[in-house]
Amino acid sequence: MVCKGSAVTGHNADDESLPLCSQVSYARDGSAVVTLGDAATGLRSGSPVGPAISLDASPQPLGCWQLACNGTWRSVAAAIAPPGGGDGGDDAAVRLDPPSGGSGSGAGMSGGASGAPAGVRYAYADAPEGCNLYNSAGLPAVPFISSGF
Repeated sequence: MVCKGSAVTGHNADDESLPLCSQVSYARDGSAVVTLGDAATGLRSGSPVGPAISLDASPQPLGCWQLACNGTWRSVAAAIAPPGGGDGGDDAAVRLDPPSGGSGSGAGMSGGASGAPAGVRYAYADAPEGCNLYNSAGLPAVPFISSGF
Protein backbone atom coordinates (compact mmCIF):
# COMPACT_ATOMS: atom_id res chain seq x y z
CA MET A 1 0.00 0.00 0.00
CA VAL A 2 1.11 3.54 -0.59
CA CYS A 3 0.77 6.44 1.82
CA LYS A 4 -1.19 9.66 1.67
CA GLY A 5 0.89 12.37 3.31
CA SER A 6 0.04 15.79 4.59
CA ALA A 7 0.15 18.91 2.47
CA VAL A 8 3.89 19.50 2.92
CA THR A 9 6.23 19.08 -0.01
CA GLY A 10 8.72 16.93 1.87
CA HIS A 11 11.56 19.44 1.80
CA ASN A 12 12.49 22.43 3.93
CA ALA A 13 13.92 25.77 2.76
CA ASP A 14 17.46 24.36 2.79
CA ASP A 15 16.32 21.51 0.49
CA GLU A 16 17.00 18.88 3.16
CA SER A 17 14.68 15.89 2.79
CA LEU A 18 12.03 15.04 5.38
CA PRO A 19 11.31 11.35 6.04
CA LEU A 20 8.19 10.55 3.98
CA CYS A 21 6.17 7.33 4.02
CA SER A 22 6.57 5.53 0.71
CA GLN A 23 5.16 2.02 1.34
CA VAL A 24 3.42 -0.11 3.98
CA SER A 25 3.75 -3.90 4.11
CA TYR A 26 1.54 -6.01 6.36
CA ALA A 27 2.52 -9.40 7.83
CA ARG A 28 0.24 -12.31 8.72
CA ASP A 29 1.12 -11.90 12.41
CA GLY A 30 -0.59 -8.47 12.47
CA SER A 31 2.63 -6.46 12.34
CA ALA A 32 3.55 -3.94 9.66
CA VAL A 33 6.69 -2.40 8.15
CA VAL A 34 6.55 1.21 6.98
CA THR A 35 9.23 2.17 4.45
CA LEU A 36 10.29 5.80 4.57
CA GLY A 37 11.81 7.51 1.57
CA ASP A 38 13.96 10.65 1.76
CA ALA A 39 15.65 9.30 4.89
CA ALA A 40 18.99 8.35 3.34
CA THR A 41 20.78 9.75 6.37
CA GLY A 42 19.00 7.21 8.56
CA LEU A 43 16.25 7.39 11.15
CA ARG A 44 16.59 8.42 14.79
CA SER A 45 14.32 8.87 17.75
CA GLY A 46 14.56 12.23 19.46
CA SER A 47 12.79 14.87 21.47
CA PRO A 48 12.32 18.63 21.21
CA VAL A 49 14.67 20.66 23.40
CA GLY A 50 13.58 24.28 23.09
CA PRO A 51 13.84 25.21 19.41
CA ALA A 52 16.22 22.30 18.66
CA ILE A 53 15.91 18.52 18.52
CA SER A 54 17.97 16.24 20.75
CA LEU A 55 18.60 12.98 18.85
CA ASP A 56 18.90 9.91 21.05
CA ALA A 57 22.23 8.05 21.04
CA SER A 58 20.39 4.73 20.93
CA PRO A 59 16.91 4.15 19.46
CA GLN A 60 14.00 4.70 21.84
CA PRO A 61 10.43 3.41 21.43
CA LEU A 62 8.60 5.50 18.86
CA GLY A 63 5.34 7.30 19.64
CA CYS A 64 2.31 8.30 17.52
CA TRP A 65 1.95 5.04 15.52
CA GLN A 66 -1.44 3.35 15.07
CA LEU A 67 -2.76 0.32 13.17
CA ALA A 68 -6.38 -0.08 12.08
CA CYS A 69 -7.88 -3.48 12.81
CA ASN A 70 -11.54 -4.46 12.66
CA GLY A 71 -12.46 -0.79 12.08
CA THR A 72 -10.64 0.52 15.15
CA TRP A 73 -7.39 2.51 15.34
CA ARG A 74 -5.07 1.15 18.04
CA SER A 75 -1.79 2.55 19.31
CA VAL A 76 1.05 0.11 18.77
CA ALA A 77 4.68 -0.27 19.74
CA ALA A 78 7.06 0.78 16.99
CA ALA A 79 10.82 0.69 16.51
CA ILE A 80 13.32 1.69 13.86
CA ALA A 81 14.07 -1.35 11.72
CA PRO A 82 17.49 -2.28 10.33
CA PRO A 83 18.19 -0.83 6.86
CA GLY A 84 15.67 -2.27 4.42
CA GLY A 85 13.36 -3.29 7.27
CA GLY A 86 14.99 -6.69 7.25
CA ASP A 87 14.30 -7.36 3.56
CA GLY A 88 17.86 -6.67 2.41
CA GLY A 89 17.15 -3.25 0.86
CA ASP A 90 18.68 0.06 1.79
CA ASP A 91 15.50 2.02 2.62
CA ALA A 92 14.87 3.29 6.12
CA ALA A 93 11.92 1.59 7.82
CA VAL A 94 9.87 1.38 11.00
CA ARG A 95 8.44 -1.94 12.26
CA LEU A 96 5.06 -1.86 14.01
CA ASP A 97 4.14 -4.62 16.44
CA PRO A 98 0.62 -6.06 16.44
CA PRO A 99 -1.71 -4.44 19.00
CA SER A 100 -1.34 -6.01 22.42
CA GLY A 101 -3.84 -8.63 23.57
CA GLY A 102 -6.57 -8.11 26.08
CA SER A 103 -10.30 -7.74 26.13
CA GLY A 104 -12.80 -5.14 24.99
CA SER A 105 -11.90 -2.35 22.57
CA GLY A 106 -8.18 -2.82 23.14
CA ALA A 107 -8.18 -6.50 22.22
CA GLY A 108 -5.32 -7.74 20.09
CA MET A 109 -5.67 -8.99 16.56
CA SER A 110 -6.36 -12.60 15.81
CA GLY A 111 -5.03 -14.52 12.85
CA GLY A 112 -6.87 -14.59 9.55
CA ALA A 113 -8.42 -11.88 7.43
CA SER A 114 -10.67 -10.50 10.18
CA GLY A 115 -7.66 -9.58 12.30
CA ALA A 116 -5.39 -8.35 9.52
CA PRO A 117 -4.35 -4.71 9.73
CA ALA A 118 -6.26 -2.49 7.30
CA GLY A 119 -4.29 0.73 7.69
CA VAL A 120 -1.47 2.52 9.44
CA ARG A 121 -1.04 6.14 10.44
CA TYR A 122 1.63 8.28 12.06
CA ALA A 123 1.12 11.57 13.93
CA TYR A 124 -2.31 11.80 12.34
CA ALA A 125 -4.02 14.26 14.68
CA ASP A 126 -4.67 18.00 14.97
CA ALA A 127 -1.94 18.40 17.60
CA PRO A 128 -0.04 15.09 17.93
CA GLU A 129 2.05 14.63 21.07
CA GLY A 130 4.89 12.20 21.73
CA CYS A 131 5.96 11.89 18.08
CA ASN A 132 9.69 11.30 18.06
CA LEU A 133 10.80 10.06 14.63
CA TYR A 134 13.46 12.15 12.85
CA ASN A 135 16.16 11.71 10.26
CA SER A 136 19.80 12.11 11.32
CA ALA A 137 19.66 15.81 10.39
CA GLY A 138 16.91 16.32 12.98
CA LEU A 139 14.04 16.76 10.51
CA PRO A 140 10.72 15.20 11.65
CA ALA A 141 8.83 12.46 9.84
CA VAL A 142 5.77 13.76 8.03
CA PRO A 143 2.31 12.76 9.36
CA PHE A 144 0.48 10.30 7.08
CA ILE A 145 -2.26 7.70 6.76
CA SER A 146 -2.00 4.67 4.46
CA SER A 147 -4.12 4.67 1.33
CA GLY A 148 -6.01 1.49 2.22
CA PHE A 149 -8.11 3.13 4.90
